[in-house]
Amino acid sequence: MSGINNVAFRGTSNIGFAPKPQGPPPGAMTFRANDYPYYNAEPKKSHTGLWLAGTLVAAAGIIAGMGYAHKTNALSKLSDGKVKEWLTKCEPAMEKCHEWCAWTKNTCKDGFETVKGWFSKK
Repeated sequence: MSGINNVAFRGTSNIGFAPKPQGPPPGAMTFRANDYPYYNAEPKKSHTGLWLAGTLVAAAGIIAGMGYAHKTNALSKLSDGKVKEWLTKCEPAMEKCHEWCAWTKNTCKDGFETVKGWFSKK
């Protein structure tokens, strides 16, 4: 009898309860995909398109603003100062922005009239 009492069962002296295995032994192959941390991970989203769209909208706003300032001759209404001096140096760029805005407006208007002609009854 003394030999049976000295036997250890998986680290416990209680025969009825053996510790549950905590997972596969190191180096063993497992086929459970949800055990990996990337199984339920959300895919990383790229914000490149959002940055590009924001940059294009900002550039279009700047061009439109400079074109409108040239059209309304806003520089003559400014008081003397650093801002007026700097904007006076930008006058050629403002003239080019006004040309681009006028071309865009005329092209869109012509395109709209063309498409409207397709759908109007004759």
